[in-house]
Amino acid sequence: MLWQAWRRGLTAIAALAGPARVGKAAGAHYGARMKFLTALLLFVFAATSSCSKHPLDGGWTEHTQGAPRVLEFDAASDKVFVHAHGRTDGGSEHLNGTYTLTGTELSVAWEDGGKKLSFTGKLVGEHLELTDPAGSKVEFHHGGQAH
Repeated sequence: MLWQAWRRGLTAIAALAGPARVGKAAGAHYGARMKFLTALLLFVFAATSSCSKHPLDGGWTEHTQGAPRVLEFDAASDKVFVHAHGRTDGGSEHLNGTYTLTGTELSVAWEDGGKKLSFTGKLVGEHLELTDPAGSKVEFHHGGQAH
C-alpha cells in the first residue's frame, strides 16, 4: 500500500518532468525517468533523515554570576571545546578536551594551565549538571556560542 502511494507520487512527478512518448521507446524513457527520480528522492530522504541531532549538539552556557564558560561538543568525535571568558586582561581562553557520553551519563576533561580538570554528570534535556572530584557542581543550559 505504501509502495503504491510512493509509485503514484513518482508517476505524478515524472509526468511533470517531461513529455510522454509513444511506442516502445515510451516504456524505456519512462523507466529511466522513474529510476532517476526514485534515486533522487531516496538520496534526498537519506540526506535529511541522517541529520538526527546529537543530544550535546550546539553550545552549552554555564549558569554563573561571573563570566560563563561555553562548552561546544563535537558530535563526530570525542572532542569538546571550552571557551572560558573572564581572564584578568579581559580576554578569554580556548581550551580543548575530551568527553564520553553513555546514555545520559557524561564525563568531560580538559587541561587548564597545566592542571587537568575532570567532571562527571548527567544530561537532562536542555540542562547539564557536572560535578568535579571535590563535589563542586556546575550547571549548563543548552544554547550559547563561543563567539
